[in-house]
Amino acid sequence: MENQLIATPQQLDLEWLNLVLTRSGTLEEGAVREFRVRPLRSDNSNVVIIELDYTQGTRGERPTSMLLKMCGRENSPDFGPSEVYYYTRDYLGLVGATGKVL
Repeated sequence: MENQLIATPQQLDLEWLNLVLTRSGTLEEGAVREFRVRPLRSDNSNVVIIELDYTQGTRGERPTSMLLKMCGRENSPDFGPSEVYYYTRDYLGLVGATGKVL
């Protein structure tokens, strides 16, 4: 699961969420105990909001939600690095953005 690319919301699980949040330094201690996936409308991709709840005593940033964008929809799960470059370059000045790519 460590290097798995998430291509569908059904692949999300607590193991993956805790791994990426811990590896990124977002969680210092504790874990996500529960999550819910809320789909958003998109014509070119599969976009969901992941709402997070944590175990008692969890320390770190503890975001209450994250956005996950999976490119290609049913047509193709493939995408290149341009998507990552776009968000990490063009949204640097966006007020309220964390700039963190998990």
